[in-house]
Amino acid sequence: MPEEVIREFGFVLRAVQNGGQHSSIKVWKGEAGVYEIRISNSDSTFRTVYLVNLSTGIYVLHAFQKKSSTGIKTSQLDKDMVAARFSKAKQIHEELLAEKDKSNEVRKVAKKKGR
Repeated sequence: MPEEVIREFGFVLRAVQNGGQHSSIKVWKGEAGVYEIRISNSDSTFRTVYLVNLSTGIYVLHAFQKKSSTGIKTSQLDKDMVAARFSKAKQIHEELLAEKDKSNEVRKVAKKKGR
């Protein structure tokens, strides 16, 4: 992936992290809360697919170069990759939330003992 495309993806993802929007963002068809960033240069079109609606952060699921020379169809391999990583991101999110809850409980107990 060309450096200027990587920088543009970074710029757009930073805007999303800060609650902003960008014209290159489109809804990804298939999973709720998943979006794609489309960036084109003189040679090709590139996409980064990310999950944003989890409280633990933004999860970049897949980045790829669009290879179809006809139409806008995304390859099944890329779709499958996004689906698999979406499932993994949800699992990681749940684990992080469970850790956070456990940590909060430990703090509450420690605070009660300190009184």
